[in-house]
Amino acid sequence: MLPLYQAITTVELGDGKSTAFWHDVWTGEESIAERFPALYSHCKLPNQPVHLIAAEGLRCHLVPRLTAEATLELATVNELLSRVVLTDNRDGRNSTFAMENGTLHTSGLYKMIKSSKDPLDPSTGAFWRSCAPPRVQFFAWLLMHGRLQSKSNLFRKKIVADPTCDLCHSSPEMAEHLIFQCPFAARFWLHLGFSICPDASICDLRSLGRPTSLPSAHFDTFVLLCCWQLWKRRNGIVFCQEDMPLAHLLQMCKLEARAWSCRLPRDDVVVSDQWCSVFSLAI
Repeated sequence: MLPLYQAITTVELGDGKSTAFWHDVWTGEESIAERFPALYSHCKLPNQPVHLIAAEGLRCHLVPRLTAEATLELATVNELLSRVVLTDNRDGRNSTFAMENGTLHTSGLYKMIKSSKDPLDPSTGAFWRSCAPPRVQFFAWLLMHGRLQSKSNLFRKKIVADPTCDLCHSSPEMAEHLIFQCPFAARFWLHLGFSICPDASICDLRSLGRPTSLPSAHFDTFVLLCCWQLWKRRNGIVFCQEDMPLAHLLQMCKLEARAWSCRLPRDDVVVSDQWCSVFSLAI
């Protein structure tokens, strides 16, 4: 159950002693292992805590010889580590399934686990069978069940005062709006060759028309990759005031496609090359 727990939680660093450096989500939207797969393949021990890596440096926890790609990723991770500030407080954990007192909302969690063990469920089966990382599959479950922390959902819970989308400032920020209807999202899908109906709903993700430029193998994983990147862009703008134009997002999708290639069956790795070609042409 540990991978599932790590997939549904994020960590607010305190002393860094109870946070797994590689597998917990303590910086950004994904774990270090998911964001930097080449570097992770060179680690000696996968369960080292953040405080130990921060104190000793990452290089001594890797094998002596690194590939060129792992060396580039090491430089990026070292930059992230240089900004880590640990305190004397204990690490804190947050989850969409957590109630105000911090305990997990077990009924929602049970439904998600049951759905993952029943991949023939037409509402989410394709996503559980996909090659996406566990955290992205969890994101897909929230998306398909209307539980994504969009501003409309937060507005209904009286957490925010205004449900208007922070990206276009013209419509309520519902899941359908973020993924399909927001002008930026609409241009994103159009550049990739998709034809999306103006009134498309999240349920339509299961039956999107596949552009001829995309292979049929692992098409569900490709769709998830795109949705995940749109969601990460939204969070970057809302929480970090990032500015990510369309070309930059397409480039990020291309890099993510390469990272996910290690999760594809060996005979299907060529699929990720086709994905990268589609993103390159779109740029």
